[in-house]
Amino acid sequence: MTMRSRWEEIHAGLMRLIDGRESVRAFEERRQRSPALAPFDGPAAVAAFLASKGNSLVERDRVLRFLVEEASRGSAKRIALALLLLGLWPGLDGIFRKRRPLFQPQAHDLALEIIDRFIAEVQRIDLARVSCLAATLVMNTDRDVVEARVRERARAAKCEGVAPEAIAAPSFEDARPPTSLFGLPFGQSDAEDVAALRRWLLSAVGPDADMIVDAVIHGRSRLELAASCGISHAAARKRLERALVRARRAFLVQSESQRAATTALVN
Repeated sequence: MTMRSRWEEIHAGLMRLIDGRESVRAFEERRQRSPALAPFDGPAAVAAFLASKGNSLVERDRVLRFLVEEASRGSAKRIALALLLLGLWPGLDGIFRKRRPLFQPQAHDLALEIIDRFIAEVQRIDLARVSCLAATLVMNTDRDVVEARVRERARAAKCEGVAPEAIAAPSFEDARPPTSLFGLPFGQSDAEDVAALRRWLLSAVGPDADMIVDAVIHGRSRLELAASCGISHAAARKRLERALVRARRAFLVQSESQRAATTALVN
């Protein structure tokens, strides 16, 4: 079985799991007492909602938080973990594609490594300290996968008498282009890019950064922004316009600063 087919088989197995009678029964029991699951007619609908772009970020985060709590302390851990994996599969698939060079020639280990690290992250994450849950779970999983692989290669090198520092840094990282103006490394997943851009916007415009991300990145309408913020449509429109003006100004300032620094280096 190839590395890709192994990864796809895991996805297929998760889909079979959530379609099983036991999973559907567990879902129905929790749907009756959980507002987060009330809008969905079955486990597959939850997975599709979480994996699709353009849906309400507020509702998506609420569903994810319920599933993380259920996976950590509830009695339906198995289906909760399956739904989390399927719901965040686009981000996890980005890790799979990006980290394959790091796992050569034992590439078959990558699929299970991602699943194991993701589950561990779900079970230890502190929801009270996380604002962007989906991006945090994906980014932390990616970090843990890389760090674990580096440690494993260092131990192997030590046993073979090779200095660990000679292989500790993955070679494919060194070949990446420099970061962009916003500090976004090339080759990241969409979730990583959005989280990094949000951090830049927070430093540039403050709390309204989320409004820009929702409108520009996720395509939410002014009406949706107004509803999520609890303000009028006109107020949401004005806040977004002001935030975009501040972001443009910060972009121009940072662009000029980098251009000046480059010129100084060249001269």
